[in-house]
Amino acid sequence: MQVSGVHWGRAEDHLGIAYAVQGLSSIHKRYLAAGGIGMLIGDGNLNYGLEQIFEIYYRIQLGRYIQISPDFQNIWNPGYNRDRGPAQVYGLRLHLIY
Repeated sequence: MQVSGVHWGRAEDHLGIAYAVQGLSSIHKRYLAAGGIGMLIGDGNLNYGLEQIFEIYYRIQLGRYIQISPDFQNIWNPGYNRDRGPAQVYGLRLHLIY
């Protein structure tokens, strides 16, 4: 969901909120539980759980050509593993237009 800043007097700003739930196929779960690893996930010991991500950001328009967006994500069961996390990820995006 994204809300325009017009509601609080900053028409070019945006507040975004997202929630995602992701899972693996049964074949992929068995592969990882058996010790398999992939390019991004798998450490040889999978205690499977759905990965859930909550994200919130605020995009600030600074003049005509610059946008900056502080961002926060909370991730439960990162890598689909209940033994990992939750993990908090803070970010800062910079968008320059020329």
